[in-house]
Amino acid sequence: MPEPDGSQRVERALASLDALVDHLRGVEQLREDVAAVVVESQRLKADNVRLAKALVLAQQGKEGGAEGLATLRVAQEKAQVYQQQVQDLLEVQTDLESRLLELEELNSSMMSMYVSSFQLHATLDLAEVLRVIEEILVNFIGARTYALLLLDDDGETFRVAASQGLDGRLPSAGIRPRGVLAETLGSLTAYVHTSSRSARESIMAAVPLAMGKTCVGAILVYSLLSQKERFLRNDVELFSLLGGHAASAVVSAKLYMKAVRKVKTLQAMLSLLEEPAGDERG
Repeated sequence: MPEPDGSQRVERALASLDALVDHLRGVEQLREDVAAVVVESQRLKADNVRLAKALVLAQQGKEGGAEGLATLRVAQEKAQVYQQQVQDLLEVQTDLESRLLELEELNSSMMSMYVSSFQLHATLDLAEVLRVIEEILVNFIGARTYALLLLDDDGETFRVAASQGLDGRLPSAGIRPRGVLAETLGSLTAYVHTSSRSARESIMAAVPLAMGKTCVGAILVYSLLSQKERFLRNDVELFSLLGGHAASAVVSAKLYMKAVRKVKTLQAMLSLLEEPAGDERG
């Protein structure tokens, strides 16, 4: 697997930034929609007040006879229609405001995640990369019990590279994917349990660490911190962003470690070759 160069990292960073810009545009559009709904609601309320006044005048008999009764019936029908329209618009407004809050929370979380992703790519030390991933899991995802798995050299089994509170849920090495983990790795799609019902295999989330079609590890989350009851739709986006950046950082760190080992081996070989020449000169 070729090592990602600087241009590829810049492209990934720009892609993440474009995604954030798109979400911000969505928020602005929702704000405009909510404002339009509020204006329309106020207009309809004003019309309803005028109709109510007309209804009172009609009941007082100021319009007189059959014409007054006809006006009264029309006013009553319009009032009912407008009241229903106002109710519908208020419901739409409530839905839009709720979605607006969700998007604002997502934007805030993605911006924080975007900043944290730079920490992932700021080091080529695998231990430091794993530490940053753990910080993101706790501080931004709200994970209490989790495991970070990395693919072994055999390309078939996984080992636990970092964890918190597993209590024997997984062996430390030789893990063969099955169940939710096998499905996640097979599809390279994150599994995030957002329902209030019990999660499958007690796994709240299973996220592949993948670059393209190559998977180098996975994140498993078993429980959340007390202040977070369950995952929301926004967390799916966060996990997707984390999976891609974490995979890239892990691959880069592993390639760097291999390169360092090769350099040290070559230096040792050169030292051995230089020693006889030094002895002959002596």
